Amino acid sequence: MSTRRAVSIPVGLEAALVELASSTDPDSSGDFLSRKRTSVRRKTCSWGWLTGFCFDQKEANQKQTSLLSLLRASEELGSTESAALVALGKVSSLLPPGIEIVGVYAAGPGARQKVRSLAASCPCTSSDLIILAAADVSEDGSTMLSYQSCECSHRDLVKEEKTHVHLSQLERMLDNHIKIRCSVDLHCPAYDTASRTWAEHVEAAAEQLQSSLASRELAFLMPGGGEGKGGEALVLRSGSASAEGSIGGHVPKESLEVFAAEVFEDAAVSDRLSELRISGAPSALYSPASADEAPAAVKPLCFRLDSVCYVPSLTPLGEVAGRFLLPGLLKQIKPCAKAIAQHDTLREAQVFQFLVPETPFHIAVAYKLPPSGSSEDVDELNLPRRRELHRILGLPLDRPMLRLSNACREGSGGGANPGTSRLADVHIGLTSPKIDGRVSLVSGSYDYYHYMQDRTDDSGWGCAYRSLQTIMSWFRRQHYTSKPVLSHREIQQTLVDVGDKPSTFVGSREWIGAIELSYVLDSYLQVTSKIITVSSGSDMPSKAWEISNHFETQGTPIMIGGGVLAYTLLGIKFSEITGECAFLILDPHYTGGEDLQRIRSGTWVGWKMLGEKAAAGGDLFVKGAFYNLLCPQRPNVI
Repeated sequence: MSTRRAVSIPVGLEAALVELASSTDPDSSGDFLSRKRTSVRRKTCSWGWLTGFCFDQKEANQKQTSLLSLLRASEELGSTESAALVALGKVSSLLPPGIEIVGVYAAGPGARQKVRSLAASCPCTSSDLIILAAADVSEDGSTMLSYQSCECSHRDLVKEEKTHVHLSQLERMLDNHIKIRCSVDLHCPAYDTASRTWAEHVEAAAEQLQSSLASRELAFLMPGGGEGKGGEALVLRSGSASAEGSIGGHVPKESLEVFAAEVFEDAAVSDRLSELRISGAPSALYSPASADEAPAAVKPLCFRLDSVCYVPSLTPLGEVAGRFLLPGLLKQIKPCAKAIAQHDTLREAQVFQFLVPETPFHIAVAYKLPPSGSSEDVDELNLPRRRELHRILGLPLDRPMLRLSNACREGSGGGANPGTSRLADVHIGLTSPKIDGRVSLVSGSYDYYHYMQDRTDDSGWGCAYRSLQTIMSWFRRQHYTSKPVLSHREIQQTLVDVGDKPSTFVGSREWIGAIELSYVLDSYLQVTSKIITVSSGSDMPSKAWEISNHFETQGTPIMIGGGVLAYTLLGIKFSEITGECAFLILDPHYTGGEDLQRIRSGTWVGWKMLGEKAAAGGDLFVKGAFYNLLCPQRPNVI
């Protein structure tokens, strides 16, 4: 009896393929996640990898492949089979244990031919099954979506068949996996001799370290908490398969957290269980450099490893360490060595975990660290590496996604956002008005700044300051800066420092407008701004297309200043046919506490049409009043 093939696909992945097929060619940023779309259809075929996990369903005589996400590759990387194979190796090194490349996809004209040519570059998966997904565009402009599965042997396709597809919720796929994070610092010497280059010495040290670590029996200590376990600690050994039960029975199945596992030499774990103060990080033993390489300078290296593994909950306890935890650490040694191999003054590399858009799992990136005491910035030091990663992952080349500030914190499943007691993204969930037109919104996250926060009584004069603070928080949350949001007094001092205001301005209650905000953003964050001028509040809809274009291309909040009031604009909806227009207003004049229901019921955030009243009373846009719209420009950095 032949084994049946089945593929589970998350709801939304098919839509992403269709969108890729029908969207325009990527702009210079390569950002297929951007919200910019036109009606012009794609002329070229985009491609990339399908990620997921494979397993056998023996009771159903079925091989199951569950797709998780698309990893788009730069189109030039697929120009030849060898180029695609190199790109695949780089992508695979970033994936966590438990997740693998399970196939290829192509979207656009000629997609079916493209996936066939790419399939040979995709190695055998754990189930010897490659999934081919094609979103092809027909002559009439419609998109046809098809799937095939291919058995493979040594990268030769030996059998093709249509694939039975199940649509599933992505969350349900990941529910059956336990996330375990383990971090450890490994130290080893590199012997610098004249007979080899520094890169060769680092590579040799890494290989010896990897071999030494693989040959040792390690113990991974993690908290328990499963039903009937009483919260006792769980010891997972890399060299033992005798433990009973599955990993899912020892941790809360409903938990979404990432469990932290400490790493020890197996001989040290019993001491750790009795005294948690013992440091049992594994070490590696090395012999001195051989006589024919002497004299040799010994240079200590440090690799700071950090692995997040996705372990199926039914995995037997005895297999968890050997199949997932130890391989996850071993996999990171060579990337760490590669990070410092070309720099003979660098000795340390560290792995950081990231969550990137449209990818539901962590990726691991090794960055080189500057020498101790150096003032060199880690992000600046690794800029070439980040550029390469953005290209191989299909990430935009004009926004930060892999900086240190983007990295997931220890024990956290998400990216690091600055801590705040303020409400964030208060517009999410609001229903847009019934206008037959397109909606353009702020892209990303922000904090809601308004009157009376921070024990500052700015009622009646601080609305523009609060709008500026909201804009600054957007740049922090998108990781363009780690600088704190300025206070009112600091904003005033900045305007004095740039020569716009006299020294007496500091500590005053004087208003500021869009022009002053642009000076502060430029001086403090090196952010430039464009100004849209409107001669009368009644003419605001005439700027609808320009405002919409700002949100589609820049995505930053807009400050509206006119008369004696200032607002923050988060979005717009308008009809090019009827001219109807609605504005998504975030009002800084709110004086209450951080109560989302109260804020929404009072329309302190909400959609407003021309002629409607502001939340604080009075016309939202006053006829005859002059308005400036401050449109901050997204910095072109990664």
